[in-house]
Amino acid sequence: QTVSAHFVLYFLSVDLQEVEVTEGSDSVLLPCRTSSLLPEDSSVEWTQSEPRSMFIYVFPNTSKHYSQQDRLYRDRTEMSKDFLRTGDVSLTLRNPRDGDSGRYVCTVHRDPDVLRHTVVLKYVKKVSAGGLSPQVKVDSGVKFVLLPCRTRVYLPGGARVEWRDGENRTVHVYQKGSDDPEGQNLTNRTRMNDDPLKTGDLSLTLERPSAADSGIYTCRVRKRVILMIKRVHLQVKGQ
Repeated sequence: QTVSAHFVLYFLSVDLQEVEVTEGSDSVLLPCRTSSLLPEDSSVEWTQSEPRSMFIYVFPNTSKHYSQQDRLYRDRTEMSKDFLRTGDVSLTLRNPRDGDSGRYVCTVHRDPDVLRHTVVLKYVKKVSAGGLSPQVKVDSGVKFVLLPCRTRVYLPGGARVEWRDGENRTVHVYQKGSDDPEGQNLTNRTRMNDDPLKTGDLSLTLERPSAADSGIYTCRVRKRVILMIKRVHLQVKGQ
């Protein structure tokens, strides 16, 4: 008698993703998701493969596993407690540092399957106000100015895009497929392109710029934690 066994494969959603984090960020999310629920006996390992081979995080996290975890990452990593149900095995890395840049591998063990997903983390250092890039200069009286913010980083659906000025006031918000005017400081003068999370073009158009609009603007993407931050220096010359 022949007995056939059928196994369901739990494929990861993307083979490789790139994530940027800016100096000074509280945390960064290394995304990794499976397409289905995970059984109770599943285990997850996060390791760094480049530039060094290091053990970052494991679930179940026993005392033995904790002792094997590289000291540079102890008490700086965590996963969602509900990952077996949601399939979200993303890793939150707190207090990211310059030395955290590199290639990370998420390995999901689901007997008999072993699934792997790679995340490339890039740590971006801050620059002085005089050296901000890009720097945008326009004359007062132009119809509009574009504050560029583009990325190749994977941005999950439902993420929130926030543009803020140098005084941390909200300039523009995009979430759940539409612009949200609530609490915006420059209401009716800002707009973003359609579907920015999908295209990676988070640039902001500011209409009728004046000298009072000059300053540093921050484009921030968050979903539970900050996923990306970029800054633009706008200089509007008075007439």
